[in-house]
Amino acid sequence: MVQLRQPDFSNIRRLASTMQAPQSSFQPITVRRLGEDPLSAKEWKQLIENTFIDMGITPTSSLLQEDKPTDNRSKTQKRLDTLKERLEKSGHKVPEPDSQGRQGFVGKLLNALGAPGGAVTTLVHDAIKGTNRSPLQSLKKGFTGEDRKIGSDILDELGVKNKVAKGVGGFLADVVLDPTTYLGVGLAKNVGTKATETAAKKALAKHGQKASSKELQKIIEHAVGPASRGASSTADPRIAAVAREMGRPVKVRARTDGRSPIYELGDVAPNLPRQINLEVGIPFTNVSKQIADLTPAFRKAGEAFRKMPTSNNPIIRSIGQLGSRTGSTVRNMFASYNLPSNVANLFRQRQMKINAGSKIGVQTGIKIDQMIGRYKGNEELHRAIAMSIENPSRTSQLLHSLPSEQRNSVQAAMNLAKKELDEIAKREVAAGVMDADKVRDFYFSHLLSGDKRALDEARRTLSSTQPNQLRSIGTFQQARTMETLEELEKFVEMFNRSNPGLKDIEVNYNIGQVVATRRIASETLIQNKKLVDNIKKLGTDYVRPLKKNSIPDPGFTKLEGVSKDLENFAISNDVAKFLQEWNNITKPGGSLNNLVEIWDTAMRIFKTSATATPGFHVRNFLGSIWNNWIMGVKNPRDYINAADMILVGKARRLDKNMEAINRIRIDLPNGHSLSGEEILRLANQYDLLHAGWMGDLGSMSVKEIGKSSGLRKAARLGHVREFGEASEDVARLAGFMDQLRKTGDPYASALNVKKHLFDYSELSNFEKKWLRRVIPFYTWSRKNIPLQLEALITRPGMYTGLAHAQDEGAEFSGIDIEEMPDWLANSAMVPLGNTEEGYTRYLNQFALPANDIMEILRGASSPQDFLKYMMQQTAPFVRGPIEYSQNKQFFTGQPIDRDAELSGENVSGEAFINYLFQQSGLPYNLYRSLTDSREITDVVNPPNPEDARPEDAFIARNLAPFDPKEPLGFAGMFGEYNPEYWLEEALPYRHAQQLQGEIRRLTRKGETVYTKTEIDQAEELGLTPEQVRLFRQLLDDMGERKTKKNILELAENQ
Repeated sequence: MVQLRQPDFSNIRRLASTMQAPQSSFQPITVRRLGEDPLSAKEWKQLIENTFIDMGITPTSSLLQEDKPTDNRSKTQKRLDTLKERLEKSGHKVPEPDSQGRQGFVGKLLNALGAPGGAVTTLVHDAIKGTNRSPLQSLKKGFTGEDRKIGSDILDELGVKNKVAKGVGGFLADVVLDPTTYLGVGLAKNVGTKATETAAKKALAKHGQKASSKELQKIIEHAVGPASRGASSTADPRIAAVAREMGRPVKVRARTDGRSPIYELGDVAPNLPRQINLEVGIPFTNVSKQIADLTPAFRKAGEAFRKMPTSNNPIIRSIGQLGSRTGSTVRNMFASYNLPSNVANLFRQRQMKINAGSKIGVQTGIKIDQMIGRYKGNEELHRAIAMSIENPSRTSQLLHSLPSEQRNSVQAAMNLAKKELDEIAKREVAAGVMDADKVRDFYFSHLLSGDKRALDEARRTLSSTQPNQLRSIGTFQQARTMETLEELEKFVEMFNRSNPGLKDIEVNYNIGQVVATRRIASETLIQNKKLVDNIKKLGTDYVRPLKKNSIPDPGFTKLEGVSKDLENFAISNDVAKFLQEWNNITKPGGSLNNLVEIWDTAMRIFKTSATATPGFHVRNFLGSIWNNWIMGVKNPRDYINAADMILVGKARRLDKNMEAINRIRIDLPNGHSLSGEEILRLANQYDLLHAGWMGDLGSMSVKEIGKSSGLRKAARLGHVREFGEASEDVARLAGFMDQLRKTGDPYASALNVKKHLFDYSELSNFEKKWLRRVIPFYTWSRKNIPLQLEALITRPGMYTGLAHAQDEGAEFSGIDIEEMPDWLANSAMVPLGNTEEGYTRYLNQFALPANDIMEILRGASSPQDFLKYMMQQTAPFVRGPIEYSQNKQFFTGQPIDRDAELSGENVSGEAFINYLFQQSGLPYNLYRSLTDSREITDVVNPPNPEDARPEDAFIARNLAPFDPKEPLGFAGMFGEYNPEYWLEEALPYRHAQQLQGEIRRLTRKGETVYTKTEIDQAEELGLTPEQVRLFRQLLDDMGERKTKKNILELAENQ
């Protein structure tokens, strides 16, 4: 016999003294001799079963062969019930699922959006139904959401039974009865606002000037009015004072006859103040009325915040200083132009003009290469043309050597290139960036091509042999290093011989690239010169003359190495710092290392693939309409006219159909009108077209000139990109015409369009260098989220309308939003009804830009949620390894490999390959459309058929974009939600994961959570789980098995 250790009962005397004799149906087990199995088969089975359950695993049916009532619960449901039982029996509250329904900030926001309208609809509903509640009680119940009624409930009381009529009519009733539908905050920046008048008065007072009300309007019109934006002069110092205070450069020119000086106003659009108005209006129309000017209140609030860092109250001062430091850091990282607003206005217009000139240059280069024939395969012809352009005496010989059918097109291309190069040189002389005596006919840029390392070394060699190059600060412009192309060819030949360890370089004779590069370089140089001149004319707040050997005033510094034109001036510190950083960034010769270039290429491929569906562009255009609606564009005619100009008028091309374009005319507030040609000129001047949803210049690139063939373009999905840009240009042009019609101010209209449809090139250096490389669609999110947050305040009716559509859609579909997955319930999706299979069809949450603020508010719930939000924004090849290590998708919270999570093993290769494939964009969309399958590899079949994944095992999915059986998938705006799978499989699984974490948390805190075995043994033996736990610990100390027999014997002995 085994000798038992004497147990120590001192720790359980109090417990034992209170115990009653156990009442158990457990039959004593026959004592077995040494060598016999200490447990019967039944006891072994029970022990194994309880062990599996304690581990959170439901034992397979092969272990449970007894005759028992049929249990139709799934494995996941059994696991969930076990965890619930453990918490309940341990005296702990079972948490509600945190992955279901409206949660956190977004849930509160959506419920709050429905509160004002809910109060009114509940009041109307109760009045029709005749409840016993008072009007105040009805308003309260509807506002708090305790018993909120919606429009379809009202129609139900009125006897409407048709589901579609109730859904559509209910939504319209919600909108009409919601007070926020009629309220809004208008933001305006134009000449006719009260804010502009106030700013003009302050400018006059600052300079000791006065003006009557009638004079003030004329002064404003001459100083900053749309018709007075070009370079002009005036003898009225009041006009000069107002113009300068609002950001227009003014040069004072003294007269020799002793009369008052002349004030020369630069051709710069002003930086007008913003007017903030409270408005009421009629929904779906442009009819609105200003009822209050909120600008003074916001101005006072801003002044109060600015005074906080110097407050006498130490607490307020500390908060203000912390806010000031934080704001400074944020501006340094994220502000495109971290400058005083008037100086930033100059930089913004400089970039607009450079972008507009660059696009013209690229289009011209493309046209020239199309006339000649693309560069690849025609290198000798391009070389001959280049030589002829540089040395016109060779032109006749070249043309005679060509076949007659090619001669005319080459002659036309040469004439176009010469004309463009000649115009560039004339503009440079007129702008003062090049001396007239240094301009040769048809100045031809010299370009090199080849390996990056070799080119870098060649540039260094050229720099050492050419010490007196023209100073410039643009990305492309750099002084010509050789007088002729022959000299450049000799240098290349010598360099290649002298550097055998480097790959050979060669002269680039691509005529189209040369012309485009020359135009971009010239435009940058001209605008840099204008920028420096204009900064000097902004006044002594920013630039002050500096005498030789004198010390700059406090807050000012002398700037070295940026521009000779600034050497005799002191620059305010903030402007000087930005100019220095900007100069370093834009110096020529800088290039990316190979690793970064590979990374950028991978990112471009992913973005192109992810957006290569018709549905993406449909959603993108719908998003543009939503954002245009925020701006106030509500007339469909604007879109029709814009599409006519883009598609029929060929407004995006160099050779336009001016007859079609001029069919469009719009009327301005001052009674004048603009033709389509004038509208298009202004749109190009302010860089609205070809803005590109993929980057700075969209699909247009200097490097692509002469290389693009039909096959290459198709392989790179160039047609997809062009279609995306064209559809966005339609929305931009529609918005521009709407704003011109309302304000008459081209610059203010362009800024408003860029604010709502985004300037993709306007990012800080930090954002361009880092964030845009990690987050594929960073620019969209960076621009859209602030816009939607602002619109949530200025256009609340749009968002309450969305909340109403969700509620009515859920009612129509017969689902409860509070039962949906949290990531779907807390989004901008709208239920639209049910399919025959029982799935709920819904408007895709990504169809509306409003979804971005819901996603980021979900991430704001906790630091962990914010990290998850940031990670889900990154490219799959960035977040994939982290998701793999954790076996969890950041977006949905679902595991990549569910079987691996249950078994505790690593993610299988098949599951991870399938997950990565689902992130691939176009390949995945084609595959699932053709095969109706979401997995490219078969996951190893589990041994138990119960563990097999059914075909309809999905929570929600977008419709396949190329499936002919699902034509709605082509639109890219619709998805399907499977409530049965979510409620019966996925939600129990998620809830079980949550409860498992809760049990771990309680255990770490030292709280008691009983195991399934302890609970079952307590029930069978008539003990409490705490008693069973103590006896099991005691048996463990004694080295005995923790069987029910031994526990019962210990209990009886006490």
